[in-house]
Amino acid sequence: MSILTDLTDHVIGVDPDRDTFSAAIVHSKSLGSEIGERFTTRAGGYTSVLEWADTHTDADRRAWAIEGSGTYGKGLAQALHDAGEWVIEFSFPNGPAAPDGAKTDNLDAIRAAREVLGRTKHATPRNADGDSNSLASILGLRELLTKQRTQMINHLKSLLLRAPAELRDQLRDLTNANLIRTCASLRPSKDPANLFDETTNTKMALRLAAKGIQTFNKQIQELYQRLDLQTETKAPHLRAEHGVGPCTAAAILIAWSHKGRIPTEAKFAKLAGACPIPIDSGANQGQHRLNRSGDRQLNRALHTVVLSRARTHQETRTYMANKKAQGRTPRHARRCLKRVLARQFYRLLENPPTTT
Repeated sequence: MSILTDLTDHVIGVDPDRDTFSAAIVHSKSLGSEIGERFTTRAGGYTSVLEWADTHTDADRRAWAIEGSGTYGKGLAQALHDAGEWVIEFSFPNGPAAPDGAKTDNLDAIRAAREVLGRTKHATPRNADGDSNSLASILGLRELLTKQRTQMINHLKSLLLRAPAELRDQLRDLTNANLIRTCASLRPSKDPANLFDETTNTKMALRLAAKGIQTFNKQIQELYQRLDLQTETKAPHLRAEHGVGPCTAAAILIAWSHKGRIPTEAKFAKLAGACPIPIDSGANQGQHRLNRSGDRQLNRALHTVVLSRARTHQETRTYMANKKAQGRTPRHARRCLKRVLARQFYRLLENPPTTT
């Protein structure tokens, strides 16, 4: 792959903040000449930076290197993509912005431009069509609410553990669903004389905790239904795969983002952390170690699909039985399956089957 000095005349580095962003133009052949400017993160600022760039560069011979293209720089990255600009995601800087430790927004913008100039691999920001962030906002909130619901359930059970004996005996043998329903219907006394009564206050705490859990259940279900509709609309062929539900499909789509962002299925498997890392050295040839890098949410989604298929999918069960016959562990078989599924899902997303 060619480096940017062969493909562009200028690279515009961008260091975004909440309200403003700094942009610096670096010439591909003359690194000593930079032009810097600051713009607002409002829509008018995105228009202004394009006009400024047109004044100093050729639109067909420039690229943009944006640090934080998924956070503070998301709006600018989307605006530039809509305008047909070449946008590169700048991450993992090689070092400080200046050798003496100086740090300014303009220096950070210059560093972003300079460092991508020498790289042969250029990461494309996610969400080119806007769908990735739409899914991420719903999935992220659902995961947060699920964690909070678990914490509330644990707290309710700890309250029950410390409750007065009579109240604890009344509730201790109930299933989770019945326990939450019963606690939500408790009616603690409102008599001022019971202000410090342990049973009254425990009932109040149990009731409010149960009400909170019921609210979480309703919100989580609403978000789940939204994900179900979104993923069925976006990638029905992916959802048709055995073991792929709304949440796992959303995680896969968020990581993939859009067609062409990830060039090969092998790179998608690497993004998922589903490719082994070779550690050949001396007499130890053909050795590998577990890959713990990559997108861990994508890796978790693939793991969930593998676990589901291992229980209910005959081809998967046969595959794992064959691995066991070869002396491999179930864990090794699951790792192999994650790599196979990553490649398979990538092909589905890049080249969806046509329906007649």
